[in-house]
Amino acid sequence: MGYSFKKVCSNTIPKGTYKMEVTDIKFKASANGDTSYNMEVKYTVVEGEHAKRVVTDFMSEKAFSFRLKPFLSALGIDFNREFETTRELYEYGIREAKGKMLMVTLGIRTYNGNEYNSVDTWAPLPGSSTTVDDVFNEFGSTPDLTPEKPTIADIPDITGDTVDQIADVASEDDMPF
Repeated sequence: MGYSFKKVCSNTIPKGTYKMEVTDIKFKASANGDTSYNMEVKYTVVEGEHAKRVVTDFMSEKAFSFRLKPFLSALGIDFNREFETTRELYEYGIREAKGKMLMVTLGIRTYNGNEYNSVDTWAPLPGSSTTVDDVFNEFGSTPDLTPEKPTIADIPDITGDTVDQIADVASEDDMPF
């Protein structure tokens, strides 16, 4: 891959899905300076080659149904909670979103001859795919072998051979006192 000033001076991150943190979110005044609920959201990539890079996204109040809703859904924000004013509602959304992690899919758009990142989709962080059975299998135990209410009688006796094996491995250097 060749180098060029165009690439070096670019602020765009390659298309793809990144784990990001919502590092800042605030209302932006409209083009004529009036108060609006247009939002500016700043995301920071938290891992990988592009860690610490910041992407800024603008959400127009007119696009909330197809931009704000999936964003807040990916963050797990409560949609059923009600507020006295619209301002309280949006401030709650901002407060809940800031600092949270999510998966953000970035694209690249061209505007006035310059390339910029576009936020295409949001998704919650993937959950663990490790099951309880996986853990039991890893450690060679199953729930069937563990008594529901264990007692002292359920602990196996340590025989002389086992004590000798432990003594062979342990030394005074291993003792914390």
